[in-house]
Amino acid sequence: MTQRAVLRNAARVAASALAVAALGCAGAGDFAKELGGAVGEGALEGFADYVTYETEDRWGQAWTTSGRGVEGFGSRSIEKPDCAAVDDELALYVGDVIRSPGRFVSTLDGELSQRAFESLALGGIRLTGPREGGAIGVIQTTAGRYGRFVLHWDDQPILHDLVVYDAETGQAVLRFDRPMPLAPHVQVNLDPGEGEGFDLLYGPAPDGRPSLAAGEGAGLSFPMASLCAEP
Repeated sequence: MTQRAVLRNAARVAASALAVAALGCAGAGDFAKELGGAVGEGALEGFADYVTYETEDRWGQAWTTSGRGVEGFGSRSIEKPDCAAVDDELALYVGDVIRSPGRFVSTLDGELSQRAFESLALGGIRLTGPREGGAIGVIQTTAGRYGRFVLHWDDQPILHDLVVYDAETGQAVLRFDRPMPLAPHVQVNLDPGEGEGFDLLYGPAPDGRPSLAAGEGAGLSFPMASLCAEP
């Protein structure tokens, strides 16, 4: 069975809810519309429907990356999220935090190598269960949607608990709760109906390092420290 077939079968098994605790944090009302079940246009879709694998690398040629982080506009007053309300820090990435994470914590933007991931995994971000020991990723798609996931990276990058939100309504429109491994030369497009462009690219960068990057027109940010760290 091919890598793609394995991924397709695994991803189609379920796309159920990632439950979020009562947040009580800045801007949570905007994006706290996760209703306990998989919802939205992509609720029943398999992750493999959103990826394309190529047989060779074209990074720096046909595949163009953005090199930028997630950019957005939050409220005028920055209020730190209430870490006491959650056990897992992923739940804090809603509202203003997911729209503009760099306003709350230092971020690594645009691209992430495997070595850089290993540094982020030691940053003290509070994650639990299968997410423990990972790094949080925040993505802005080419259509302006916002998403979040937890990244683990051993032999290959694996995305956990990927959720994508509509920028206008805050509704969760795509949700995948099973681990999603990425093989080299993969493009990920998280905007159904958009035939052109992609949001994530994984493969050997032009310098040869295995890297995960935002596609042209998208943004990608990785928090370098915990939102709950003491100032």
